[in-house]
Amino acid sequence: MSGPSPRVAIIGAGLTGLLKAHDLKKGGFEVVLFNKEESLDVRLRDWPISLHWGLPALKSLLSESALANFPKALSRPHLEYTPDVESMLCINGKTGEVMIKSVVPGLRRITRQRLRRILAAEFESAGAIQWGKRLEKLDVDDEHHDQPVRMVFADGTTAEADYVLGTDGTSSKTRELLFRDDP
Repeated sequence: MSGPSPRVAIIGAGLTGLLKAHDLKKGGFEVVLFNKEESLDVRLRDWPISLHWGLPALKSLLSESALANFPKALSRPHLEYTPDVESMLCINGKTGEVMIKSVVPGLRRITRQRLRRILAAEFESAGAIQWGKRLEKLDVDDEHHDQPVRMVFADGTTAEADYVLGTDGTSSKTRELLFRDDP
């Protein structure tokens, strides 16, 4: 790309938004993330995620620093990976009997919070994540498509970007603002 890098605003700094932020940054875009939560530490619940066939694709999105820190996301980092460990089980809920054991080479279990922290690290250190930003309004100039999109947040602040990507979940405010029917 010649000239200044296009600026992409990502609404939502969960796993999807952070993964896409890494991918866009690798592609030469300037990325800023906005999240309605007050900080990365707000979500107290954590759970493991099993990654297997999609792991190479996920890793291809990451920056070098995130990729280097990826092992810190493992839920059991000192585990020796054997075919037994790299297996997915289907268990009979009544008897506890293993009905199916499917060996999945490369299967890794990570914790959602650790992965999110790793993905957020370089954006936070660069000041590219703004916390406590609840999107209220998007102003788009339908006549002049070369004009930036203006975002208005609940705290009264505004920001502009060339593109806006909504990764703000199932109750997406971004989707609501873009696709609601005007009366």
